[in-house]
Amino acid sequence: MEKLQLSYGVGQEEIAKEMLSALCESGYPSEMAGDPIDPSRIVILILSKGVSLEGLFARNKWLKDQFDYCSYPYLRMMPLVAYHSKTEDFDSLWEKDIEDVYENLVSGEFKPYGWDLDDPNSKIEFARILEEYEE
Repeated sequence: MEKLQLSYGVGQEEIAKEMLSALCESGYPSEMAGDPIDPSRIVILILSKGVSLEGLFARNKWLKDQFDYCSYPYLRMMPLVAYHSKTEDFDSLWEKDIEDVYENLVSGEFKPYGWDLDDPNSKIEFARILEEYEE
């Protein structure tokens, strides 16, 4: 399995570290994405509380370029909503922080995956979804 590249926005560092740890502990080799990314590998785009287009673009020039010019025609980007069900309501989080960013940035072909960092079962369905991106 190739290493996953994790991308996140300004102010999202802590949740990105949690996701990196959760993925690695679940058997998915992962690393924080560089800039530029390796377009031949899967990019996990972390969307979480407080995410913004400006914050994502500020930290990820490749994402801004992709948004403006579609520079990677075969990009495999998997949006991932990282959250804690013990302290956050998914529906409220989606409506308040994530929905606008997702709808403005991600095309409909890239479906978001919700990873509850408080639920060890989140990794089970992730494997099935990731397979679709690996093809």
